[in-house]
Amino acid sequence: QTFLLFISTEKIYPCANYGIVHSVQQDSTKIILEFSKIIVPNICMTAPEHAKTIIDLGAITNGEYELEVIVGDNKSVGQLIVTSQYFNINFEEPKQLQIEYSSINRVPPNTIWGEVRYYAAPSEVLAKSFIDSLEFLGATKQLYNQGEYLYFQIDSLGQISPQQQANDYYTKIKYIYNYPKNTSEIDSLVKNYGRNFGDSLDIVVYTKEGETFKD
Repeated sequence: QTFLLFISTEKIYPCANYGIVHSVQQDSTKIILEFSKIIVPNICMTAPEHAKTIIDLGAITNGEYELEVIVGDNKSVGQLIVTSQYFNINFEEPKQLQIEYSSINRVPPNTIWGEVRYYAAPSEVLAKSFIDSLEFLGATKQLYNQGEYLYFQIDSLGQISPQQQANDYYTKIKYIYNYPKNTSEIDSLVKNYGRNFGDSLDIVVYTKEGETFKD
């Protein structure tokens, strides 16, 4: 697994494919990121959007790193802390710099999560039966540390949040479990629900290992 930084500008540009020129210097104790100018594309993907880039810092080992970010003539100096449980970025005086998530928890091993959407009230029973089926296969509930996990959020009670949401079109139920077994049974379960109840439900399951199962 690698550590990625998703960078975007505050300003919105006329094309969706504007980029950002950047450079990276990195060693075992310090990371320097410099952003120098905006890349104007030769062909415009016509849709207003922020300029963006993704920086891959590789497989960062646990430890504390000095983090220096240079935007034009402005320099921000801070710290990146990497542990087995979380990533934390802190700047005392950020300049031309906003951090969307200053702390992100790592997804624990053997974690699966996802959601079930249903489009009519009678299908709620089917949606909940899928979640019950995950438990029958061996998925178990556990408490997670509160905070941002990038893919989902955990509330003060250690549960995925929000657990249920509704709008004018559908209701979705979110779930999270520990599942140490082979995921082939989950794949089969999702496909089975898709064949039998695909008109009533939309199901997706994600795994810590990067697998995605959809009906």
